[in-house]
Amino acid sequence: MIAEIIFENERLLALNKASGVHTLRGKDSSSSNLQDWLEAQRPSQSQLLESGFLQRLDYLTSGCILAAKDEKSFLEFKQKMKQSDFFEKIYLVVTEKLIENQETSFYFQSRYRSSKKISVSDFGDPKDLGKTKIELLHSQKDYFVYQANIVGGGKRHQIRASFAKLGAPIVGDPLYGGSESNFFGLHSWRLECPDFQMLARPPFASLFSALNLSN
Repeated sequence: MIAEIIFENERLLALNKASGVHTLRGKDSSSSNLQDWLEAQRPSQSQLLESGFLQRLDYLTSGCILAAKDEKSFLEFKQKMKQSDFFEKIYLVVTEKLIENQETSFYFQSRYRSSKKISVSDFGDPKDLGKTKIELLHSQKDYFVYQANIVGGGKRHQIRASFAKLGAPIVGDPLYGGSESNFFGLHSWRLECPDFQMLARPPFASLFSALNLSN
């Protein structure tokens, strides 16, 4: 499964994207991508820039992603998503290390052109600042499940790089030092704004049956 529609009104669509799916189509037309899938489900989306997607998720990251259904909504919500207090982005993170509940403030920068990683440091330019609120939700055998809230505007690989810097890399994320796994432990769980809330059930929910990940 590439995705499912989990919310829809006259202006917006919310999808639950599977792990291992690109958000937008690339040069390799054979790669699974959410853009082709959405245009097949809603052909009118092909008339919009990037099929109306208001955000992107990494290839391996699953979960909630928004698309606008018309140009006016696209422009309006694209602007609103730049406002730090309009949308709250809440992720689930699975690691093999226990860390304290905290709010991190790190600086994120691209490394060099051929690198897929992001550099993270304690000091930097204010424009590179990314804040993440981290709270432990559940522990089970060798796994720890956290809720990670992006505070303000997010940065590329913000959660992945932050947990790696804290010594608790995400399960299934060897790029940042995580262990190999049959699942990727980062999921866009909830998107909340004053008018509505969208929740996407994670693909690894069955591994943590004691934790209700549908609320």
